[in-house]
Amino acid sequence: MKKVQLLIFKYGAAKYGVPVEYVKGIIGNTKLGKLSDLGRQSSLLIYVDGIQIAIIADEIIKISELEAKQPTSVTGQGNFQIWRL
Repeated sequence: MKKVQLLIFKYGAAKYGVPVEYVKGIIGNTKLGKLSDLGRQSSLLIYVDGIQIAIIADEIIKISELEAKQPTSVTGQGNFQIWRL
C-alpha cells in the first residue's frame, strides 16, 4: 500500500480529499459574480497534467496522510483524483 498526503476539505455534509501535490493555491471567501455568492466558502486551485480547475469547499480541514488500498497511479491527461472520505 502506498501512503498519500491529502488535503481534506468539507463540502456539505461530506468530506473529500485531493492529493497535496495537485493543490497550487487556495482562495478564501470566494465570490463568483452577481448570480452566486458563496459567502465564506473557499476555492482550491488544482493543477494536473496542464489542466487547472477550482473546487469549491465549505471548510478546509487539514492535511492528512492515508494509506491507499488500491493503486493510485493514474496515467493520461486530465486525470484528477478526488477522494471521498
